[in-house]
Amino acid sequence: MQANPYNLTLDEVRSRVRGICHWFDADTELPVLHQHASQLRPGQVYLEIGTAFGCTAIIAALASLAGVQIWTIDNGIGYLQRLPDKFPDLMAYEKKALEWLCEYNVSDKVHFRCADSIQLPWHGPIHVLFIDGDHEYSAVKADILKWVDFVPRGGVVLFHDYYCPATPGVKKAVDDLPEPFWECIPSAGSLKAFRRR
Repeated sequence: MQANPYNLTLDEVRSRVRGICHWFDADTELPVLHQHASQLRPGQVYLEIGTAFGCTAIIAALASLAGVQIWTIDNGIGYLQRLPDKFPDLMAYEKKALEWLCEYNVSDKVHFRCADSIQLPWHGPIHVLFIDGDHEYSAVKADILKWVDFVPRGGVVLFHDYYCPATPGVKKAVDDLPEPFWECIPSAGSLKAFRRR
């Protein structure tokens, strides 16, 4: 690993993380995330809901400049339910997520919280918000209501699995966003992207 892994090109990021993009497409979705993360300035914030094993947080860290703050939140419960042999408790999930951040040399830049996204207190602007947590309508709606008001004018919100037929709750919740405040911007794969007017 190089000493300073940050602000890598799209091709550099793609080559390093392709093996961990289990639910995130390296060819279509990664360029969209890379574009928005690489435009952040030091002191600005990228925050995602739904860490999984860290793929998108790692992408954001590698793509962005040193000094950009990367936050990622996941309560881990879904992994305990789907993979109980691998993750018998939250400590096992949290340990694995932290291992991935260390493996990709971004643990000093990425702030991981094993917590409920709705319960976690937050203050201050979020310049890129990536929502990929619980995909049920009520959960997506709750994340929208809790987090999008922290996005300032010109900030970006990305929703994963918007175009996925298996997760209709995402599309329904996102389509409820008030149109006067949000402008659709180029998206790809199952990502839907908006910029705050």
